[in-house]
Amino acid sequence: MRRRASIHDRDNKLWHGSRFILPEHREAMLIHDRREQRQARPRLEQDKLAEMNRQLAEALETGQPIGITLYKPYGSERITVIAKRIDMAARTLKGTTADEEERPIAVSLDDLIDITPG
Repeated sequence: MRRRASIHDRDNKLWHGSRFILPEHREAMLIHDRREQRQARPRLEQDKLAEMNRQLAEALETGQPIGITLYKPYGSERITVIAKRIDMAARTLKGTTADEEERPIAVSLDDLIDITPG
């Protein structure tokens, strides 16, 4: 037997309207979530910096591709590059990508987190 609904029987209707989210609120929630996911720039030890410097000098001398890991605020990025030169005034590593396209690339030395053999 089915029960008749009364005006006091609100079931889930009381909270039904709260499921709607305004576009402004949605955008604010997304910005908040994005800020929470932001990662701080890692501080590298002197030993790590010296090892990266050695690997970079070797890659410049030999022309062999190297894998570099770059700091990004929302996650690191790994690229394989062929290093051509270092511009110390601009603090950038210039070279080309080691893929089929061989695009020119300039990477900030401050963003380097790790260097591995290509």
